[in-house]
Parts: sequence; structure tokens; C-alpha cells
Amino acid sequence: MPKVREKLFVDSSTGGNGDIWMRMASFYAASALVPEYEIHLLIPPFLRRLARFTFGDRLFIADQEDFPGQHLKYTTLG
Repeated sequence: MPKVREKLFVDSSTGGNGDIWMRMASFYAASALVPEYEIHLLIPPFLRRLARFTFGDRLFIADQEDFPGQHLKYTTLG
């Protein structure tokens, strides 16, 4: 039976476009380094289609309605 991966939900919808894109790149790399986590990201709607195409093999790009109430929030303030 395959090992169950722990889900990590991160709201990365605030910040500049470059900030958000670099966060996705870092989470993409982290997903290869720590495969025990299934990473779900919330990003602005206009980036979702491109993000799913680019990072969709390792990251789950969530829609607002699919995102749980309890999650981590990643901002430019740390």
C-alpha cells in the first residue's frame, strides 16, 4: 500500500508577481527534496493556469473554494 502523504496548504496569494513565482519555484524544489508532503498552493487566479502547466507535476494549485480554512500564509513580511 502506498504511503499517505501529509498535506501542506500554503496561501501564497499576496505579493508581487515575481515574488509569487519564485515561491512556487522554491516549493517545487522542496517537493522533490521532501516527498512526504503534498504541497497545495493558493495563488492569484490569473497565474493558476500557467502555474498548473509549469509546476503541476509536483504541486497542487488550488482554487479558492477548494482551499481549507486552516493553512499557512506566506507573505512578503515573512
